[in-house]
Amino acid sequence: MQPEQSVLVLDFGSQYTQLIARRIREQSVYSVVHPFDWPVAEIRKLAPRAIIFSGGPQSVYGENAPICSRDVFDLGIPILGICYGMQLTAYLLEGHVVAATEREYGRAEIEAGWRDLIDRSAFVGGPAVADFERRFAAYCGAAHAVGVGSGTDALRIALQAVGVRPGDLVVTVPHTFIATVEAITQAGASPAFVDIEPVSYTMDVESLQRYLERDCTVERGTLVERRRRRPVTALVPVDLYGQAADWDPLLELAGRFGLKVVEDACQAHGARYHGRSCGTFGDAAAFSFYPGKNLGAMGEAGAITTGSAAVAERCRVLRDHGQRERYIHVTGEGGNARLDALQAVVLSAKLQRLEAWNDARRRIAALYCARLQGEELVLPAERSGARHVYHLYVVQLPERDEVRRQLDALGIATGLHYPVPLHLQEAYAELGHRTGDFPVSEQVAARALSVPMFPHMTDEQVDCVVRSFQSAAEAIPFPA
Repeated sequence: MQPEQSVLVLDFGSQYTQLIARRIREQSVYSVVHPFDWPVAEIRKLAPRAIIFSGGPQSVYGENAPICSRDVFDLGIPILGICYGMQLTAYLLEGHVVAATEREYGRAEIEAGWRDLIDRSAFVGGPAVADFERRFAAYCGAAHAVGVGSGTDALRIALQAVGVRPGDLVVTVPHTFIATVEAITQAGASPAFVDIEPVSYTMDVESLQRYLERDCTVERGTLVERRRRRPVTALVPVDLYGQAADWDPLLELAGRFGLKVVEDACQAHGARYHGRSCGTFGDAAAFSFYPGKNLGAMGEAGAITTGSAAVAERCRVLRDHGQRERYIHVTGEGGNARLDALQAVVLSAKLQRLEAWNDARRRIAALYCARLQGEELVLPAERSGARHVYHLYVVQLPERDEVRRQLDALGIATGLHYPVPLHLQEAYAELGHRTGDFPVSEQVAARALSVPMFPHMTDEQVDCVVRSFQSAAEAIPFPA
């Protein structure tokens, strides 16, 4: 029997609740794991004082979401939040489900801001978006920030704004989320891959230099790839997992060869390199505010930062159907990629807490570093002079898939970021790459495992992950 007037947790996919079932019973929290067949009538019968969805936004809004997840909004019961299982676990372990949700995510500020937008019917653009853009630019130390609909929009528009044209080649890495390369192809260009460093997982400077000097030539003042006979015009290094790329030598090479630079900072909110914030390198930078990011919206959102007023203005035109003023269109290359005001309110509220959350992630990473052990285990390494913000905590180990299965059986969810490098994906088969072309990317893809990492993680949870990890690893005979 659940406690009277409990908080109801509808867990649509996370296994984390299993880890704390005993603790849940001690609180006024009633959890239903995988309630796919639950009729709404059963939820109404429980009469909870509030509901939290666990499993992420797709579990609630996705096309395969259970019927009850959609109908529950009609019950008139307050929805405290939609969060991933790792975040939910932290709240439950703290013993303050309602208080933690409100405190950590600025619920009161968000609700007040949303009420104001509803009262004014002001959902597209307006003061809320402009306010967030000012705040985020100041946070990054950039002159300008332009809010857009997603991180993918940010990358594509930034490339267009700095001058990448159809037919160009843009240099980037194969070990990244596909949006990095999708944006290049959406801009009409094609990727040229170079490998990553084995420690930081960011673009390898020597591989880039080798590509530019050996595989390219200068013809009539334009850098051209010898094989494809196409101009090489831009560089997109990725600040991966929360770690800044090695910017000084990358920018030196870009300047020497006349390349525009777009920084993919979609996983690096608050990361720094030699005292300078990610989002300030090159001609423009792109951020994603997908809900799982260090700074996440309650839906899709993104932003472009730049030091150039001309680039910022070009981004604003491209995000809004190519118009500088209503119905006066100056380019046909624009589209609908605006940041909506509802998400801007969320992001402004969360931005005030980002530094504290990043500090918490760094503390958790330090605990992992001290407690995770294993002869074959490779832990993340922070670049000298940089500040890693640990969007993900990614380790490397042999027999990765079997260790992951063992952890899953113990109730520890893990992730693969990313299991197949982009040069070997069917989507880019036309580039003609084969296994072995980018060996570091391929090795990391085969061995990398993301373990739980979120700012509200407790020492108890870290110890639980560490014990489970050691148990899983010891059960598997690694090859000599």
